[in-house]
Amino acid sequence: MRQRWQLACLGTFLLVLLTLGQGEVFGQKKAKKGAKDDSNPATADDYKKIRNTKNLTGTLRSIEPSSKTLTIRVEYSHYEPNPKYKPAPPPKGATGAAAALARLQAQMYQTSLDLQRQQQLMANARTPQEQQRAMNKYQQDLVKYQSQQSQYMTKMLMFPMGTVNTNPNNQPFITVTDYKDYSLEYKDEVVVRKMFLPQEFDDTGNIKEYTKDEKEALRGKDKTKPGYEAKIEELLSGQEVKLTLTPPPPPKKKDTKVAKDSKDAPEEDPEMVPDRPTANTIVMTKDMGASGSTSDPAPKKGKKNQ
Repeated sequence: MRQRWQLACLGTFLLVLLTLGQGEVFGQKKAKKGAKDDSNPATADDYKKIRNTKNLTGTLRSIEPSSKTLTIRVEYSHYEPNPKYKPAPPPKGATGAAAALARLQAQMYQTSLDLQRQQQLMANARTPQEQQRAMNKYQQDLVKYQSQQSQYMTKMLMFPMGTVNTNPNNQPFITVTDYKDYSLEYKDEVVVRKMFLPQEFDDTGNIKEYTKDEKEALRGKDKTKPGYEAKIEELLSGQEVKLTLTPPPPPKKKDTKVAKDSKDAPEEDPEMVPDRPTANTIVMTKDMGASGSTSDPAPKKGKKNQ
C-alpha cells in the first residue's frame, strides 16, 4: 500500500517532466495581462514554422470574403521552469542512500532543463544542420533522463514517506498557455464542412432527429470529405475550426551572380509579407448553438497552472 501511495504522488512530478519530449515549442510571446488589444499576430518566423503544416486547428477570429482571408487563433501549451521550485532536501537523519536519492532528483531536474533548451534550439534553428545537432543532443538528453527516471523510481520505493518531493505546488515546471493569430488566405474553391448536424425543430417544437438517409444527403456527393456540407456564410467569429493547408510554392533562389556588397543587389523589405500556406478546406468542429454570436470570443490570456 505504501509503495502505491508513493508512486501516485510521484506521478505529477514525472508527468510534467516527461511531457517535455512531446510538446511543440514555438517561441511565442505570452498574452499581456490587462492589455486592451489581446491580438498577438504571428511573426515571419511563425509563418515559416507552419509553411509545410498540413492542418491548423484553432478559433476563427475573423473572415473577410471580399479578400478571401481569415484569421485563426491557435493556442498552445508549453512548460517553463518554476522560479519558486526548491528541490526537496534529504530528510533529517537521512542515510547516504537517501541523500543520493535527493541528488538524483536534482540531476533529473537539470536534465529536464537541458531538454527544454534543446527544444528551443530546434525551434529557432536557421539551418537543417543546426536543427539536426539540436535534435541529436535532445535525443541523448532524453535517454539520459529516462535512465535517471528509472533509477529514481526504483530507489524511492526503498524509503518512507517524506523522502521524495510530492508537493504539487513545488514542481520543477509550470504549464503556460499562450496563443498566436495567423492571417491566411483561402482558395476560391475552398471546401467548407461542419462536423455537426444543423439544429432544426419539428412541428412539436422538439429538436429534429435526422434519419440515416437525411444524414447521407447532408454529407453531399463527396463522401470522402469529413462531416456535412456547409457554406462560407456559416462561418462565424469565435467558431472552432480546423484548416487543411496547401503549402506555398518554394522560395525563389537568390541571384548568386550579384555580389552581396554590390549596389545593384536588391534590399530585403523587413515588412514584406512572408510566404504563407493557403487554406483549401475549412471544417467547423463545434456547433456554436442557436444564438450564433458573431462577437469575438473572450480573450484567453496566458495562464499558468501548477
